Amino acid sequence: MIKMARLFRMFAALLAVEAVAAMPAIKVRNGVPNAALFARRNVTGNQYFFCLGDSKSTPWVEFARIVAKDLNVRTIPHVYPEPAGARFARYSCVNGQAIYGERVCSGYLAVLDYSATGARGDAKREAAYLENLVRAIYSYRATHSVVILHTTPSPYVAEAEKVADHYGIPTLDLTDAKDAAERSARLTAFAAALFKDAVVPAKPVPRKLPPPLHPGAELRPQIVSYEHPEVQFDDGWLGWQRPNVQQVRHVIDAKRKGAKVTLTFTGGEVGVFDEATPQSSAFAAMVDGGAPRVVAPPAGGKASLRHTPLFEGLDPASEHVLTLEVRDDAPLRLVGFSLSGSVKVPKEMRSPLERMRLKLEAMPPMAYEPPSGRFEYIPKTMRRLREGGNLTIVMLGDSIVNDTASSRFEELLMKRYPKCRIRKVVSVRGSTGCDWYAQENRVREWALKYRPDLMMIGGISHRPDPSKMRDVVRQIRAEKPDTEFLLLTPVFGSEANEWNRTWTPQIDHTTPNPRAIIERIAAEEECAFFDMAGPLGVFIRDSKMARGAFMRDAVHANERGFAVLGELLNRWFAPEN
Repeated sequence: MIKMARLFRMFAALLAVEAVAAMPAIKVRNGVPNAALFARRNVTGNQYFFCLGDSKSTPWVEFARIVAKDLNVRTIPHVYPEPAGARFARYSCVNGQAIYGERVCSGYLAVLDYSATGARGDAKREAAYLENLVRAIYSYRATHSVVILHTTPSPYVAEAEKVADHYGIPTLDLTDAKDAAERSARLTAFAAALFKDAVVPAKPVPRKLPPPLHPGAELRPQIVSYEHPEVQFDDGWLGWQRPNVQQVRHVIDAKRKGAKVTLTFTGGEVGVFDEATPQSSAFAAMVDGGAPRVVAPPAGGKASLRHTPLFEGLDPASEHVLTLEVRDDAPLRLVGFSLSGSVKVPKEMRSPLERMRLKLEAMPPMAYEPPSGRFEYIPKTMRRLREGGNLTIVMLGDSIVNDTASSRFEELLMKRYPKCRIRKVVSVRGSTGCDWYAQENRVREWALKYRPDLMMIGGISHRPDPSKMRDVVRQIRAEKPDTEFLLLTPVFGSEANEWNRTWTPQIDHTTPNPRAIIERIAAEEECAFFDMAGPLGVFIRDSKMARGAFMRDAVHANERGFAVLGELLNRWFAPEN
């Protein structure tokens, strides 16, 4: 019986292969085995497609829906249309950037369609941009997968197929589909070949990149923030200002005509990103002291993120210096530079805590004073800090809790309380809150096995709200009654999150919001409580700096943000006297 079932599966797979072979629009090549594996796992973080292309009309969402239906899993397509095509999109796929860095490559499958842009431009050049984008995606994470769709007929399609052949990328040609029904049929067959009928590995297999097909395709596309050490400004600029466009976290403003900035780099091409309006200043761009190229402000429209390619065809192995000079007594708001190549990263001699303290000293002074009586429910913790001994702090939550731990606040506490030795355990799971930790006795694995003296519980991922904190507290106490607790309110996160949209310096007790819920749980369960969201928001507001200046992406803090979180905790734990 088992042999018959196996033969039946083999026969069905053979029929599926023959069916695909009979459909010349579909080329499976090496398939997407890693994507098929992640899709079948169907867990948080393994459900995302990131769809890049030049048109909103590409059937990305239909393709994701078909995959979800065939496998009975959840797929979440993140669609990022970019009219400038792969030339611009390739800069989107490098982690930790000032622009777009948090918006793409977060899933496991890239669905690409740049056939419309390819039809408008030089086919070979657009295919070279496509290859550079493909290499950027695989370099971001070697277990990512890529598929390519063609929806607009042009010579570019044949050039893109050469790229797909070189990297073993599956492609689907929809350029000659007669109607929506035929398009759906091809999408269904394509999805089945890649996911339903695929041979799935036991674990993800990292991809090794072959030599490049086009000259320069191996150069790393990236966006260099204006904060990079290789970007040098004269005294005519003011940094960390609030942007007027959503894609940018912060900008630097030119304060006068003649202000200059330079970037030293190695690479083949360079461009600039600015927040442009018709009222912006023109600027001159020069490379290696050559003839200036003047870039005028846009003729109309409102504030937008503008990308201007400046110089191409440079010697990719040589070091170059780009200089920008402000031409008018008008605003110029720079974001960063696009680059295919590299910039020097100076060797860091200071410790992370030293770097953070320097960043804190460069900001306006913090005015936060913690409330009295805050140590009522953590007397053993405070006694250990004051009198000495070993203290184990377990931090439970999500990536936000991990960022809080990255502040190295325990090093500050050990300087404040030199008799105490703190063991900090960071027990976190991305996008995970107490609703998950409270199930299936998970507190034993994620908290109790570390024998905590103090549990610090926080984060932004409690669904639908933080009420399950109560269950986690009770479960831990049931097995280790002497454990003390400090509950933290949400910090950072997306500006769309409720606690950011409705933020007030003090907790709003008129509505059921996360800060108020956590405060009530802390009081009822006799836990210490720190409303970090309040003083953090006050500090950012009073600093006159953009919120994005404290963040490395749309959700998480950067080292400047870590510094503020660490100092808040340092002050909260300070002696009341």
